[in-house]
Amino acid sequence: RVYAAEPVCKFFLKDSDGSGSLLSLFMLCQNHVVFKALAHLKDVVLEGRDAFESAHGMRVFDYIGSDEQFAEMFNRGMTESSTMVMKKVLEVYKGFENVNTLVDVGGGVGTVLGLVTSKYPH
Repeated sequence: RVYAAEPVCKFFLKDSDGSGSLLSLFMLCQNHVVFKALAHLKDVVLEGRDAFESAHGMRVFDYIGSDEQFAEMFNRGMTESSTMVMKKVLEVYKGFENVNTLVDVGGGVGTVLGLVTSKYPH
């Protein structure tokens, strides 16, 4: 028998070539902090409450600001998955060609803005 990874596995490999990866996002979703929040999804349905706040006593971005290790994992997951998606988007989407002003209103570390402006430096 010969065993080999299926082509889909490339999306879960460590990002060594700058192409992005889903690995860090997958690892984030497996983190105990996220699992604890998922256990409170009933609070969303039954009471209209925020599941993360029910689990941790604070909003998700406040928690990220209070837990350096989780913040690093969160930012890496967002950065690597955004990189993977945006590199593909920028291969086909030409809507930034004539843009003179671009504002990043996201809550991350500027990954998407950096990718767009590296392709369209004007």
